[in-house]
Amino acid sequence: MSEQARLKIHRRSAGVAQITMSRADVFNAFDEAMIAELDSAFRDLVEDDNVRVIVLAGDGKHFSAGADLKWMQRASQESREWNLADARRFAAMLGNIDACPKPTLARIQGAALGGGVGLAAVEVGKAIGARVIATAGGAAKLGLAEAHGADALIDSRQEDIRQRVLALTDGRGADVVLDPVGGEVFEASLRATAWGGRILVIGFASGQMPQIPAGILLVNTSLICSSIDCLLLLLACTGYPHPACPLKCKPVPRRL
Repeated sequence: MSEQARLKIHRRSAGVAQITMSRADVFNAFDEAMIAELDSAFRDLVEDDNVRVIVLAGDGKHFSAGADLKWMQRASQESREWNLADARRFAAMLGNIDACPKPTLARIQGAALGGGVGLAAVEVGKAIGARVIATAGGAAKLGLAEAHGADALIDSRQEDIRQRVLALTDGRGADVVLDPVGGEVFEASLRATAWGGRILVIGFASGQMPQIPAGILLVNTSLICSSIDCLLLLLACTGYPHPACPLKCKPVPRRL
């Protein structure tokens, strides 16, 4: 078995190699060091003719808590160029795992968390010319959203989401809402959606399935979708399509 700062690599018999993320104290949260080590480990095992199958595992109670908050804090204080280079390294690592020519399995226990969809939505929104309002719990996550281009920030732990969105949109509400959290955050997001707006439900990280109070729909008719494939379409068709939009959509007529 070989060990790196954040990984353990165990080559078993019968051609099976196991990469174990070994940061159980922070639930195997990944940072720039782990990203580099995972990228290097997969490259080495792909080149090893004795390895036929790769298993990715995590030490401790949980498989992975997603991004390391300290890494996110560092990112929020760095330049746009630093964040861009860091994001490209992360994307390259994920791309190498996805393109791995050998069968790759994940041995998952407990939680397996992520957060990239929200950041991708921020960047897509900015690319097509939308004003992006990011909601997250805590300064570290909000700082990362700001570093990715968010125009306004709402701390869901300390602020009323609906009231802040209405204040930021002159009482109109948000034209497009992306909600991966569910629970109380989903209901607040639904209440903050503009008349005829769109809300995209892609998960329930809070552990609570999104519930739709019928009373809200009586006073705010919104389109609710549950497929990530809708994201670009929803962002592009909000009444102000941007030349950078790949779909070349026409504005959806606004309801008065």
